[in-house]
Amino acid sequence: MKKVLIPVILLIFVSYFSSCSSVTEISGTWKKPATAAKKFSKIAILGLSGDVVKRSAVENAVVAEFRRYGITAVSGTNILPDSFMDSDKDGKADDKNKDAIAKN
Repeated sequence: MKKVLIPVILLIFVSYFSSCSSVTEISGTWKKPATAAKKFSKIAILGLSGDVVKRSAVENAVVAEFRRYGITAVSGTNILPDSFMDSDKDGKADDKNKDAIAKN
């Protein structure tokens, strides 16, 4: 009985842990033939967090990484006030401010 039980348990563990891995592979892409590429001159990096210090740190790190590759980027903390994106403090961007965010 033990000789059968140990391999079965081992097989269950191996099956379980091998099924937990995620494999993501891009097999192809598609672009509408009539679509023209847009060139942007500046990218705004906006982080959503209730903690202003953490949000600023993440935004600044992403901006620095973009600048390493020659992409002009600006941190959201430099262009938007702290309460602008989440005035009701629910952790989500306010719907009424989405248009104003897009204009900036």
